[in-house]
Amino acid sequence: MSQSINIYASNVDEILVPLSNETNFAIKHIFGESSEWKESIIMSDVLRLISRISSRVFLGEELCRNEAWLRVTKDWTVQSFEAASLMTVCPGAFKFLMPRFSKKCKNVLAIYNEARDILEPVLEYRRQLKAEAKRRGMSIPIYNDAIEWAEIESRGRPYSPVDCQLNLSFGAIHTSSALLTQVLTRLSNEPHLITPLRQEIIEVLKAEGMNKNSLYDLKLMDSALKETQRIKPDQMLNLRRMATDNLVTSDGLEIKKGQRVAVDLGNMVDLKAYPEPEKFDIYRYYNMRQNPATAVKSQLVATSVDNLTFGHGNHACPGRFFAANEIKLALCHLLLKYDWELSPDASLEAIYPAAAMSMLDPSNKIRFRRRKAELDIDSLV
Repeated sequence: MSQSINIYASNVDEILVPLSNETNFAIKHIFGESSEWKESIIMSDVLRLISRISSRVFLGEELCRNEAWLRVTKDWTVQSFEAASLMTVCPGAFKFLMPRFSKKCKNVLAIYNEARDILEPVLEYRRQLKAEAKRRGMSIPIYNDAIEWAEIESRGRPYSPVDCQLNLSFGAIHTSSALLTQVLTRLSNEPHLITPLRQEIIEVLKAEGMNKNSLYDLKLMDSALKETQRIKPDQMLNLRRMATDNLVTSDGLEIKKGQRVAVDLGNMVDLKAYPEPEKFDIYRYYNMRQNPATAVKSQLVATSVDNLTFGHGNHACPGRFFAANEIKLALCHLLLKYDWELSPDASLEAIYPAAAMSMLDPSNKIRFRRRKAELDIDSLV
């Protein structure tokens, strides 16, 4: 999977064109064109949006608007998480029975089989096209999507395209939709913060167009996203590991071989690390980027001991660059094209559906209405 992501990184500008077009299509489909105030169950709608955008990169034109596949990717993200949580608390001796007797595990297997039934005909069709082109001495079709990237990286070795696609979908859809939901909710709670973000979008995209460099130069947006991660990360523990030997830490903590350990992310809301840590300050990391000493680690995709949301070191999340570009692209469309405000009964309080996990209330509603954009973002691609 990480190899496919590496190919994406080298093709960002080429992919941004279809990605922006798909974002425009998906947003119209989900949020509509009405200038009257409407309500959105934001977590559900963002999940639909990210599923559509991600599928354009992962599956290309054949399947990105296939409603059955979009449902499969959403269901896989939710159901596999629930099944995994159940397996975690199940005693070891009974784990092998869960796929047979647990409804949640059965659901996951059913979703997997449906994904295979949808994907395999597309794979077979592409193989036939390539074989026929080769037989006739014609140029072999090349597809700029994750199906093709996985084929390239496999180098003829056996692999499961279904596993690859579902793993990509789970990694991209769950984390990206959670962060986009949170930042939209936070901004809707303080709509005045949207104005400077819009101004930055207009200035940067007018000057540079839509490309990876312009997305990088959306530094206030980058800061707002990293601040959203800081103030409420998806999980309160990260860098989960198992000790391979007995060891004693520098402060005297004894860890036995075989014990599971993790790092607490509580330092991200610690007064010693950040002034006014309880405040949602979209300029926090923007200002830190002005200081050469903290500029690099203040970027959304940067990892450091001060922010372990994406992990750290060799095992840091390889998909964080894709996620950052995808979310920034979606925000450009959403903030330019719509006004946003929090519904009166919505809450910013986190809930904890599983150990060390946190999320906003999935029933939260946000009000939105179509506005006249100062910049025609769809003409930039």
